[in-house]
Amino acid sequence: MVIIMTGCSTEEMSEEYKIYNNYINELKENNEASEINNYLVNIELEKITDEETMYVLTLDNAQVDMYDIEVIVIHNQETDDIFPTSGIFEEKIDLTKENEEIKGIQLIGFIDNEIKDIGFKAMIKYIDEEGNEKKDYYIKQF
Repeated sequence: MVIIMTGCSTEEMSEEYKIYNNYINELKENNEASEINNYLVNIELEKITDEETMYVLTLDNAQVDMYDIEVIVIHNQETDDIFPTSGIFEEKIDLTKENEEIKGIQLIGFIDNEIKDIGFKAMIKYIDEEGNEKKDYYIKQF
């Protein structure tokens, strides 16, 4: 089973919104991807209509236990939409070898089909099996 998360907005989440904005700024400034060995992460595009394409970030196949996961994905195009997140506005998810129900996380967003040369950046933040905080950056260009 894969949990699908999409961004949401509400006016009662000011602290979460600050974290969200800090992560966006951090991703915009970062241009270096991490070497990711403990799990798989990928972004795929799927044309939905003549006007809209869906992008899907998938994080799965964790090789180590990952706790309190936070994920955000942004792109380099102008948008009025909130960027998809997991664990910022929503409850944090754990991916562990023993958990048979949750196998991964998917973040879904939408872009206009007219967009060319779109670049995505994602940040994956979690606590590993030894209690160490880890932060990885993923970059993909289309």
